[in-house]
Amino acid sequence: VRLTRPELSGEIGRRIEDLAYKNYMVLDLEHGFLDPFRKRPPAKGFRYIGVGKVIDAASRFAAFTGDAEVAKRTTRLIDELMKTRDADGYLGHMPAEPEGRQNYRNWILHDQEYAVLGLIDNYRYCGDAKSLQYARQLADYILATFPKNPHPDQVCTAGLPEAMLTLYGVTGDSRYLEFAATARHGNPHGEVECACLRQWDKGEPLDRNTLLHRNTAHVYVNVARCYSQTMLYRWEPD
Repeated sequence: VRLTRPELSGEIGRRIEDLAYKNYMVLDLEHGFLDPFRKRPPAKGFRYIGVGKVIDAASRFAAFTGDAEVAKRTTRLIDELMKTRDADGYLGHMPAEPEGRQNYRNWILHDQEYAVLGLIDNYRYCGDAKSLQYARQLADYILATFPKNPHPDQVCTAGLPEAMLTLYGVTGDSRYLEFAATARHGNPHGEVECACLRQWDKGEPLDRNTLLHRNTAHVYVNVARCYSQTMLYRWEPD
């Protein structure tokens, strides 16, 4: 059964309807998800918005319900978010810094990664070609800026290779596959080893503290690495 031809009722159907109409359609998108990118208040502690995941879910709701109002709300969220970008393509909820240093702090890149995934899914499920164009523009910004970071092992990149491989699957642009497969990424300080997807002979971890039982390893990021490697296997069955 395709996502756009569903027939779900009972408790599962009720919960999906509630998610779409009693959650997404009543969320304060302006203050909760757009204003941080428009106003870019100075960061005090850690801040992650997760707007890309909202776009992802919203696109599925639009396709599932077939409701023009759900689709309209999602399109506006995307368009308004993309208006907050700087001339160089920067999308973030922190003020820009020299050399783009803000892109490697406070989960700014994390928000960009999932924005790319959400935009791709809006294109796949809702057929909006503009969303695919936005996804490519944001991915190209990441391709241009990520290699400049002297410390890739200090940035959360859980969705980065997945976003690039998904974009490759949609566009066939080999730049995205090569970046996903060859760029060293991953924060070893309690998350995942800093390595590229093709690297299997890993040697010693960069930070031995990740092996101590008192540290909390980020299971989600480890599984995200494994999932990205299964995605890579589709095009490189090694």
